[in-house]
Amino acid sequence: MTEIRKKNIHTFLHQSAIAHYNVVVLAGNDRGQVSHFVEAVKDVYLAELAADPMACKELSKKQLDEDVSLFINEVDSPSFFVNRNVLKIIEPSEKFTKNLETFADSHNAHCLVIVQAMALSKQSSLRKLASSHPRIAYIACYDDDEKDIMSLIRAKVGASHKTIHSDAISFLASQLGSDRMKTLSEIDKLLIYCHDKNEITLDDVYNSVADVSQFQLDAMCDAIFVGNTDSMTRKLDRALHANFNENQILATLINHVLMIQNILLKTAEQKNLQKIVEEHRPLIFYKRRELILRQCQIWELSDIIKIIHKFNKVQRDMRSQMQIPLLVLKHVMFTIHYIAKQKASRKNRL
Repeated sequence: MTEIRKKNIHTFLHQSAIAHYNVVVLAGNDRGQVSHFVEAVKDVYLAELAADPMACKELSKKQLDEDVSLFINEVDSPSFFVNRNVLKIIEPSEKFTKNLETFADSHNAHCLVIVQAMALSKQSSLRKLASSHPRIAYIACYDDDEKDIMSLIRAKVGASHKTIHSDAISFLASQLGSDRMKTLSEIDKLLIYCHDKNEITLDDVYNSVADVSQFQLDAMCDAIFVGNTDSMTRKLDRALHANFNENQILATLINHVLMIQNILLKTAEQKNLQKIVEEHRPLIFYKRRELILRQCQIWELSDIIKIIHKFNKVQRDMRSQMQIPLLVLKHVMFTIHYIAKQKASRKNRL
C-alpha cells in the first residue's frame, strides 16, 4: 500500500504514477474533498477519454450488496469503445473488501477502480487491506486547514491566468471552512465576479464571497461597543428585517465579545494592540480593524468579562422564555451601547 499524503497529491496525479495501481481508495470526513480528488484521479487516468460517458461507470453500496457480479462483470470485460476505463465504487460495505482484494491481485491493465468512502477506522477491513496491499493507493482526505485553502486559492486563480493580492488570499481563506466543494464553489464565484479583471483585490473578495448579512451583524456589534446610536439602530433594524432571530443576534454578540476578550488577553502579554488585531484569526476585515482597535481602547477586560456573564444570563432567560426575548436583548444592547458612549466620551476628554 502507498499512502499518498495531501502535500504529495500533485506528484501522484500523473498517469504514469497512477498506472502502478489497480485500486485507489479515497476516504475521509470531508465529502467535498473526497469527491474532488476522486474526479481528479479519474480525469488524469482517463486523460482524453475523461469526457467520454463510456469510460467511467459507478456502482453504489446498494447495487453491490444486491449483486456483486455487477462489479466482476465491469472489471473483467474490456470495453469495445475505449481502451481503459474507471469504475467508481461509492461507500462499499465491509463484505465487499474480499472482492476488491481479488481485483487488486490481478494484472488488469484496462480498468482502474476508485473507491470513495467515509473516514475508515483502524478496524475497517478496507483500511487494513489498503494498509498492506502494494497495488492499492490510499489517500486520506483530512479537513483542509488554512494553509491548504490558501494553496487551493492560488492554484485556482493561477489556472485562470489571474493574480490575487496576498491580503485577499488571507481574508478569503478565513471565510472558508473545511468543506472542499464549498471552498471550490466560492473560489469559482469569485472568478466569475472578476471575469473582466486580471488582478483580484481584497475588496473584490469582500464583495463577491463574504456573507454580507453577517457583516451587517458584525457592524451592528461594532456600533454597540463604540456607542454609535444611529448606526446600531439601523443595523439592528436591518438584521430583523433580514429575518435574523434573537438567538442568531445574541450568538453574534457573544462571538464578538469573546473576540474582544481574546484580543485584550493577548494585549496584556504582547502590548502591541494593532499587531494583535491585524494578526487575529479568523482574520478581521481590514475596513473593520480601526473599530475593533477603538473598542479595545474603550473597554477594560473586567468590563468584558461582566458583559459575557450578562449575555450568558440573557441566553438562559431566552431559553426559559421567562421574558419576551427581543425586549430583553434590546435592553441589554442599549445598556452596553450607553456605557460605551460614556466610556468613549471620557477617553476623548483625557
